[in-house]
Amino acid sequence: MVKRFKSNTRYRQRAARPTNREERRENAAICQKNHQRKNNINRQYTFASFIEGAHNQFARAAALSAVDSLGKKAFNPLVIYGGVGMGKTHLLHAIANKIIQEKKE
Repeated sequence: MVKRFKSNTRYRQRAARPTNREERRENAAICQKNHQRKNNINRQYTFASFIEGAHNQFARAAALSAVDSLGKKAFNPLVIYGGVGMGKTHLLHAIANKIIQEKKE
């Protein structure tokens, strides 16, 4: 069954949503099976592959301490700010990968 709705004077088609819980669970299981990665974290960006230099040494140390003290303190902010090519994205993905790795263990 296809429903049509009007948005910005254009007609679009939308697939009907499953009505019962069993159909939703089946659809969710199919989606999980088709998409093994549940997130957009790049697995290659880890602390081991991070190239530490004089310009990003403090940021790496702060990120590692934030991961190590995760859940131990009530308030643990980490702000990452810098120019292009300083490794901000790499650090954020490394933090996420470390948390995922510790969760599995």
